[in-house]
Amino acid sequence: MHQDTETLTQQECLSARPSAVFTALTDPILQIKWTGAKATGKAQAGRRFTIFDEHISGRYLDLQPERHILEEWQTAQWPANAPPSIVEITLEEAGEETQVIVVQSMIPPGHAKSIRQEWTDRYWNPLRAFLARQNGT
Repeated sequence: MHQDTETLTQQECLSARPSAVFTALTDPILQIKWTGAKATGKAQAGRRFTIFDEHISGRYLDLQPERHILEEWQTAQWPANAPPSIVEITLEEAGEETQVIVVQSMIPPGHAKSIRQEWTDRYWNPLRAFLARQNGT
């Protein structure tokens, strides 16, 4: 790992089963529904994806349905020469909910704070609202 990069860790609890969370995070048709923005890709290791009108782009490295997502990930604002970060998402069933653990490493220096806020604003808040609508709550 590059010494001048940053790592962030987050934990979120979502009111849905791991299968629903996994699909919402990897299926571009569902991503469009909960983000309101263009998304592309296919949930398959080695395949590229974009989300939020190409603001975020990456490549799936490993997918274990309902349990684990490993991907390269970067935003359009990162320095041109910055390599993608590595995002590891672990899904753990907690009754009717899913505990989501995200570890994102190799974030360019000075970007971790804004990336943490992007996860909250662009992922967790709209995803919670979408899953609540799906559950009829």
